[in-house]
Amino acid sequence: MKTAAAIRWMALFMALCACGGDTSEPEGDASGDPPDAALDSSEPDLDASVDSAAPPIACGPWSGDAFYARPADGAGPGELVACETRPDDDRALRMLYVTEGPPGNFVTASALVILPDSPPPIGGWPVVGWAHGTTGAADACAPSKFPDLPLNTYVLPFVEDGWALVATDYAGLGTPGPHPYLVGESEAFSVLDAVAAARRLPDVGASLGTAVTLAGHSQGGHAALFARAVPDAGNRAGGEIVGTIAYAPGLGTPRSLPYVLAPDDPLWGGAPYVVLFLNAALAYSDGPAPSSWLAPELADSLPFWAESLCILDLVDQVASAAPAVGDLFTTDFLDGVGSCAYDDLDCPAGQPYWDVLVDNEPGRERGEGEVLLVQGMADDLVVPLATSCLADRLAERDAPPAICVDEDADHLAIVEQTFPPVLAWIRARLEGGTDPPDCDPAELPPCLASEP
Repeated sequence: MKTAAAIRWMALFMALCACGGDTSEPEGDASGDPPDAALDSSEPDLDASVDSAAPPIACGPWSGDAFYARPADGAGPGELVACETRPDDDRALRMLYVTEGPPGNFVTASALVILPDSPPPIGGWPVVGWAHGTTGAADACAPSKFPDLPLNTYVLPFVEDGWALVATDYAGLGTPGPHPYLVGESEAFSVLDAVAAARRLPDVGASLGTAVTLAGHSQGGHAALFARAVPDAGNRAGGEIVGTIAYAPGLGTPRSLPYVLAPDDPLWGGAPYVVLFLNAALAYSDGPAPSSWLAPELADSLPFWAESLCILDLVDQVASAAPAVGDLFTTDFLDGVGSCAYDDLDCPAGQPYWDVLVDNEPGRERGEGEVLLVQGMADDLVVPLATSCLADRLAERDAPPAICVDEDADHLAIVEQTFPPVLAWIRARLEGGTDPPDCDPAELPPCLASEP
C-alpha cells in the first residue's frame, strides 16, 4: 500500500531521531498495512470520509538538494514556499516553509508530511507535529534528505492509526543558515509553523483537522515542550493543541550538567551534545565566543566540526581530539558551571553559560494542552532525575504532567517500548478523556535540590 512507501521517507527517525542513534537498518515488517480501524477523531461518524478517494497532492517534481536553497521571498511564518511529492507515492512529500528565529528574522525550514492511506474523517485527520531528536547541525543531517531508508518504528504507528504527520527538520538543518540546536524559541517556531504550512499544501490542507498533538524525542521532546508554550500556540499552528508527548526531553534541568561534564569522563557521554548546544545557543544570543569555553587548541576546529558533521561523526571526531571532558573545555568553564549548579547560583564565572542553559530549559512557561513525559530508567543520556525536575517545574508553573516510566528502556528504546500506552493516552485526549497513561508503576527519582 502507499503508506509503506511513504514510511520509507521517515527511516532516519528510527535511530537518528534519538540522540546518539545510528542509521543501520532496523528489522521489521515494512508492509505498512494499516490496522482495520483508524484512530477516531473528536467528530461524530468517524468512519465517514470527505472523499472516497485519497486527495491528490499537486506539488512539483523531485529536485534533490536544490529544493532546500529556495529563498523565503518575503513570506511570513507558516507560509508555504515549495513542496515536492515522492515520485512513487503521492501521499508522502516534503515541503519548504517560512519560520522565525530570532523573532522577526524570517528563515526557511523543511519538513516531511506523511498522510494516512485511510480517507480523512469528518473534520479531517488529526495532526501530529513531530520533532526529531539530535541528528547534528550540518545541512546533510536533515532527516528529510533520507527518503530511501527502511521502516521507522518511531512514527509509523501514528500514521497507521490515521494521523497526518508533519515532521520538521528545524530551521537551518538542510536550509541556509545555522541550526539553533536546543534553542527552544527557534525549535518551537519550526514545529508550529510546519503544521501551519502543511495546511497550505494544495489539495491537502482541507483534509487536516484542527486537533494537533505535539510530540518529540530527546531534542524533539524539548522542542515540543517549547512549542506548546508559545503564546497562542494552537492558533499559530492553525488548530488546537490537544496534548504534548515529550520522550526523554533534553535540558530537563541544567543541574544535571555536571553528570555529563566530569573532567575525567571519556567523551562518549553527553559532552559532544553540550558542544553542539553551546555553539548554537551562544551564537543565537550573542554570548561568549568559543574561545572562552573550549580548550585553546580546539576553539577553532570544534565549531567547524559542530556545523559540518552529523552527530555520530561529531562524537567520533571529538573523542579522538579530546579523550576526556577536561581536554575539551576550559577549566574556568567547568568550574564556573559547576559553581552555578552547586553553589546557589553564586557563580559569576559561569553565569553567561548558565543563563543560556536556564533560558532554554523547558517547562518554565505555561502552555496549551496536557503534557505526557515519557522516560526510560536505563537512560544515561537524559537522566531520569532531570526529567523529574522538569515534572516538578511543570507542576509548579503550569499543571502536573502525566508521567510514563519504563524500567528497562534506555534513551533509544523509550519511544518504541512505550508506544501503546502513549497512543492510548493521546487518543483519550482527542475524546475529552482524563485517564492517566497505563504505564509501569515505576516512579521517577526525586529531583535534584535547589532547582533554579
